Amino acid sequence: MKRGADDVNAASVRRTRRRRQREDGGICPACQAGEGMCPSCVARGAYLLGLVERGMDLAQAAARHRLTLAQAGVLIDHARDRSGLRALRGVRPSTADARGWIEWALAHEPGLTRAAIARRMAPAMHPAEFDRTFGYAPRKHDGRRAQWVSVSMGSRLMLAIGRAPHELQGC
Repeated sequence: MKRGADDVNAASVRRTRRRRQREDGGICPACQAGEGMCPSCVARGAYLLGLVERGMDLAQAAARHRLTLAQAGVLIDHARDRSGLRALRGVRPSTADARGWIEWALAHEPGLTRAAIARRMAPAMHPAEFDRTFGYAPRKHDGRRAQWVSVSMGSRLMLAIGRAPHELQGC
């Protein structure tokens, strides 16, 4: 489908209006309204965060980008949140930590077995699969013991032993 000249001109006018509004008021209107963060404002926040972390005063950084202190603070807060989430990416619970919690549960609840914990998990696991998943037995396909469990498996384990999932590091 071809776009008409009016569509292209309208898009150009919107971009120009947005650019003008940004030059005059700092953050773009969509980001200011709380509809999310556009890529441009995300980049500005990351740049501002870098300036502040290297020792520049927040007021100077805000003035350099024609922002108010509140606007610069919001962009920096979003950038800090993003970098904090980026640091957690790829973190998974280890089987050693999970086995530690399993041993704790076995010691604190008389009569509890690994098979009983496997049945408590939602959905229930077969005891042999439980042992392979948490490193008590070697895996079928390569004979090695598992080093890591998925976040969802770690969460299921912690709920099965009556603990909060965040208590297992990596969940």
